[in-house]
Parts: sequence; C-alpha cells; structure tokens
Amino acid sequence: MNNKYLQSLIFIIILTTISNAQSTWQYYHKNSNEEEQIVSIEEIKNNDIVTATHVIQIDGDENKAKGIIRFHNKDTGEVYKEQEYKIDSLAVKFEKLYYNDDSHTFTIVGSAYHKGLNNKGVGYKRGYLLITHWDYDLNLLKDTIIALEPFDVNNYLWFIDGNRTKNGDLLLMGISTTHLIKFEYDRKVLYLRLDKTGKVIKKKWYKRPHYYNPYQVFLLENREQDGYISIGNQVYFLNNEFEKVDSITTSFDTGDILRYNATARIFSENKYIISVFVSNRSRGVALFDNKFNISKKVNISRDDIVEDFPLARKSFDFIDTSTIFVGTQEIFYEYHTLAKVNSKLEPIWIKYLSTNDTLGHLVWTMKATTDGGVILVGSQGKYRNYSLPLGRGAWMKKFDANGNSVGIQETNKKSWEITVFPNPSQGDFKIEINGNAQKINLKLFDMQGRKVKAFNNLISGMNHINMYDLSQGIYIWKLEKEGKIIGSGKWVKK
Repeated sequence: MNNKYLQSLIFIIILTTISNAQSTWQYYHKNSNEEEQIVSIEEIKNNDIVTATHVIQIDGDENKAKGIIRFHNKDTGEVYKEQEYKIDSLAVKFEKLYYNDDSHTFTIVGSAYHKGLNNKGVGYKRGYLLITHWDYDLNLLKDTIIALEPFDVNNYLWFIDGNRTKNGDLLLMGISTTHLIKFEYDRKVLYLRLDKTGKVIKKKWYKRPHYYNPYQVFLLENREQDGYISIGNQVYFLNNEFEKVDSITTSFDTGDILRYNATARIFSENKYIISVFVSNRSRGVALFDNKFNISKKVNISRDDIVEDFPLARKSFDFIDTSTIFVGTQEIFYEYHTLAKVNSKLEPIWIKYLSTNDTLGHLVWTMKATTDGGVILVGSQGKYRNYSLPLGRGAWMKKFDANGNSVGIQETNKKSWEITVFPNPSQGDFKIEINGNAQKINLKLFDMQGRKVKAFNNLISGMNHINMYDLSQGIYIWKLEKEGKIIGSGKWVKK
C-alpha cells in the first residue's frame, strides 16, 4: 500500500471520528463573576437550538442583570452565535422565548426592574413587563416596556408564561407582587395577547386572591367560545376582552392542578393536558375534558423521595401528542424524574436522574425535539434554604427517544486526534492517540452490534493491536474514556 493511498484513508477516518464526536451532546457555561439560568429553549430552522438566558452578577449590582440569546448547534450543543441585551439602570430578566416558524423571528418576554432605597432608607423594586422582538440574525427589531400597576409601590413581575393561539398570536399570563421576597403578598394577574411581532393587542389586570385562595397559573385559548380559559386551582372562563364570563359556566374547583409553575396545553380540540398532584405530593400529568373533569392521569414521581414541585418552568412538553415528555423535581434539587408517556398517558419509560448523572442541581425547563428526543436545561450550584442554587452555571443535556443520555463532549476536543490504520488490513490494527490516553479503552463490534474484542488502558501515541484471528468483514471500533465515547469508525478486515 503506497503512502499516498494511506494518507487519504487516514484523512477519511479522522473526519468520521469528528462527526461521531459531535453526536455527544452537552452544553455547559459558567462565569466566576456571574450566575446564569437558561430559562427558555426552542428548536429553530435546521433543527438547531435557541436559548434565552438570565444572567446576574455575583455580589454585584443587581440592576445590571442582563439577558443573553444563544444559537446552539443541533449536533453538539455548542454556541455559534449570541447576543446580549441589557438596559441602563434596570435589571433585565428573560422568562420565555417564542419562535415564529413563518418569519423566523423571536419574541422574548420577561421583566425589568430597578432595585434601590427610598428617602427613608427602605428598599423597593419598581417593575416593568418587558417584550422584545428579534430577527434571525439576532438584531433587535423592537422592545416594549410596560410599567406594572400600581407603580408607586414595590412591584415586580414574579412569573410569566404562555402559549400560542391557533393563528400564531401569543397568550401570556403574568403574576406581579409588591413584596421584595414573598410572592404571595398583594398579587395581581396580568393577561396579555401579542401578535407575531410582539405588539400588544390587548391586556388586562386583575387583583389576585390572597395566599391559600385559588391560584391561576396558565392561560389558554377557548376555541369553542371565542375567548380564553384561565387555569389554576379554579378554572375561569373569560371572554375575548379577558373579562370573566359566568354565563358560560361557573368556575370549577380543580384542586389537582399544581399551584406553582404548572404547565397547561391544548391536547386536542376538546381535551387539555395539565401538570397535577396525583396523590399527596406525587407529581404527574392529567388529561381534562372540555368541562375540566379528569379523564386520565399518570404519576411519574419516585415513591421514596418528596417531589415538592415540578420542573421549575415547564413540567412537560411534546411535539406529537403520541410522545409526551414529563418531568418532576425533588425539592432539594438532588433528584429528578424524566418520563415518556403516550397519548393515553401510559408510561413508555421512566428515568430517575441525580447529580451523580452529571445532570446538575436545578432543572428549569425541557424541550421535545423533532428527532424524538428531549433537551433538559438547568442551573448548577449549591443548595441554599429553599431557594435557587448559589454560584450556578447554566447547562443543557440531551436525551434520545429511549431516554438515554446522548453523551458529554470532551472539554477540549482539539486535544484529541485519533488515527486508525492500515485500513483495510489482514489483521494489523494500529490506533494512534494524540492526547491524554489515561483510562481509554477500545471496543470492536461486528455489524450486528456484538462485541468481539476489548482492549483496556491504551497508551498515548501508537497502539499495535493484533486482529488476525477475526473473520473477514467490516467492524465498528469505539474508543471510550470513563464510559463516554470519544471516537468511533469502521475498520475492514481483508
């Protein structure tokens, strides 16, 4: 075999190795001076990923909090484009990102506020609703700031979530509070409808009932009555102007629906899927009919731990209603449950995760992807007394349709260069590893996926391996480091 042929063959194998390395999928980012939360995620053109991130300074000026939009490669999770958004003297907190498939634009909603001291030395927050609209190149097309009501007291937006209407408008429901720490004080509910460009079509404020009275957590389109449905411990029917309509029906008591950060979606024309309490503190989802009677529910919580709230921003997601991903989270952030259920709410699989799975500590949201998998995003850090982790970094992790973690990228891929030759050969197999080879193992599989050879503890540099006893054919080689695939390819035995 001449050198020219050998060199071209080696080049092809290196390309294959890089391609397979990209199938490992995780994104992690941490800045020692900042804390990050990836709060929303969408799948965009070419099946890439866009995320909205909330960033605050550690031990710095809270009013300098900002938002970041990032584009991530669909195969690796790596960032290839990002844009920062901030407002002078105001803290910015992104909450939800919505992608418009038709125009390939983005609407990101959230809050802004100024934190300071009044002339008596008493702390305050002055809050705003923030609506931003972006093109696909991440140019800001428009931002709208709406002062919360009443504006002359502590007032900031604690929560906002929403959904698309049938014609593509955005339906949003926000909750504001006048207390610096406890959200249950003097709450108000904001109902909003935005068009596809982020323009406010209509809005209405309601005084929210006090603590222990009914909670409202989501707003959906009422396609039967040309109005809206406000969902919480009680379900309210609203007309097209967000006014309560008792003439349609009285409100229903639905104590099964979660109080905090629940998710509700239109499942079909006459069914709704909503995250619920199943029993005691167990968590899951339920199907409701158009009269809000539960027709079916499923529990996915572990029996041996207390799961006090669902995933912090979204407890389930789906693209096709036959494939629903559901998640719950233990209150101390150490354990997480991820499940896949079918349209009858029958579990296909349930996966229990913990920090030992390198998942991190707090899950913020999830996104079902068109390849049948799901992406979880969260924050990492130390638990602190019923609050968010301190010193957290932002992370994303992808799972395939079978619930298997797709993998973890090497921290520095460029330090790896793997060469296999000669290929094909009669049994002489050489693999050269340029990089740290500590704890690297080689496995060889036939085309039916059966393992035929295994070699442990390879060395940096050239490894000479005898494959003469194998039958002629095509084999798959895989290099693993600490259980993670760092390279693979095909080798032909002549």
